[in-house]
Amino acid sequence: MTYLGVYSNTVATTNVGTELELKKNPKTKKNELSVKSTAVQDRHSFSTGSLEGANLNVAKIRVVSTLPDKEVDAKIRGKAYVGFILTEVQETHNEKVELVPLPGDTYASYFYGASPRQFNFNGVLLNTEQDKWRDSFEQLYEKYLRGSASSRNFNIVQIRYGGRIVSGWLLNMSQQQSSQSDLYAQFSFSVLVSRIDMLNKSKDNYVDYLVDQADAFKASDLSKDYAILDNSNYNSMVNPIRTGTIVPPKRPRRSGGRRRGNNGCYFTNMEGDAGNDNLNGSATISDHINDSSTCTVFDAIQNQRDKIANIAKELNDKIAKGNISEAEVDRLAKAKEDMIKNLNKKLKDPVVIRSAQRDSDAAELYKYNQSVDESKRVDSVHKIPYRKEQTDSLKGGHGFSNSRTEVLGKDGNVVGYTERELAKSNKGDIVIRTTARSTFKDVSNERMSEIESGKGEPPTTEEEKNEGVQAAMAVNAAREQVKKNKAKAAADREKKDQSDANAKAKKTRTRTKQ
Repeated sequence: MTYLGVYSNTVATTNVGTELELKKNPKTKKNELSVKSTAVQDRHSFSTGSLEGANLNVAKIRVVSTLPDKEVDAKIRGKAYVGFILTEVQETHNEKVELVPLPGDTYASYFYGASPRQFNFNGVLLNTEQDKWRDSFEQLYEKYLRGSASSRNFNIVQIRYGGRIVSGWLLNMSQQQSSQSDLYAQFSFSVLVSRIDMLNKSKDNYVDYLVDQADAFKASDLSKDYAILDNSNYNSMVNPIRTGTIVPPKRPRRSGGRRRGNNGCYFTNMEGDAGNDNLNGSATISDHINDSSTCTVFDAIQNQRDKIANIAKELNDKIAKGNISEAEVDRLAKAKEDMIKNLNKKLKDPVVIRSAQRDSDAAELYKYNQSVDESKRVDSVHKIPYRKEQTDSLKGGHGFSNSRTEVLGKDGNVVGYTERELAKSNKGDIVIRTTARSTFKDVSNERMSEIESGKGEPPTTEEEKNEGVQAAMAVNAAREQVKKNKAKAAADREKKDQSDANAKAKKTRTRTKQ
């Protein structure tokens, strides 16, 4: 079968220079137009050679197998499809990025790699008697090109154009035909790109276009603008005072009500398993950036203390109502012991201690920066003048310098304190030792057990401020109430039994008299 289409060597001809004349038809005896003379002239010729043998410099599509020992369908094996005209390709490259807005005009960005690439192809499909590209391309798409068909058979589609070969899977295809002409249709399809091969042999073409122009960028110093954000420089980088952030006042607490711990306050590990910092938004600790998801170490400790205090409140409520059982006392006492055990464990955890140190540094840095002009603000606690003076004073000889900072809770009471010691080692290095202590530890576990059992001295006024002591006192009172309830129940049973016995004896005497 001879191919007579766009890519054939057929010469397209037309009649050029035809002369017409008006002549009278002898049969109808009317004047009619007729051809006087004609001339055949070559108007245009298309590509040379046959479609099979021509090395066409056009876009091509083929389907190949992704498995070494597997072949594609015999109809398309080793062949490429050229029945389309490619007019436009949109090559898009995107990165996976997360943008986190920060107070003020700043933000943090986290990049996680490249997004899957998708290229969009547009072109024209002829729809003539000789070139039935529109129908042919749709048949090829349905049977071989679409992603489901190619991936199901472990195949991949390759498109060659403009000096490169793109390999991937077709995600969609659309055709658009207009009433302006039925001789062609516009098409578009998208490809999920797996790889790109450039036909240019050189891998580093960009090297040819590199020029020595480093001096042209001297005016832009980026070393300070793009420092890594961490707890020590958070306030200096984002400057939250300028944001107009307003922390709403607390709601008044009803007298005698349960303490409402912040459920968002928990112990956040500031370091990962490999010892590196967890520099994500949830791990940022600062007393002055208030939200519902982050809090300081002492906030997390206080949250646990509030839960222990709630156990004491629940026990006291049940005692007041007089309906507490021994099983309930045992359950709440066990919950109290577990909470105290977990809290004491956290207070000894090195990660928690380091986190408390960072809390203290962030609070100290914030306090200093708010007390000086903006030009004198620093981005690290180690650059605070009095800190530097302490460090410099130790460089001249052996010695140490201690400082203690109280940590206030949200109600203004002291909930703990941090101690910082600067010492000079034998090697001359300045060593900083920071310890954190909660006021919860002011009462030992042995003393709490003594109070709970009711033995020894009664708790002092200072000891009664400790939530563990409050819970221990409540457990002791609840156990005493359970004993009273048991004694009352036993007395009531004895009284009832005596009453029943008296009624039975009276009834027996009445029958005897009869």
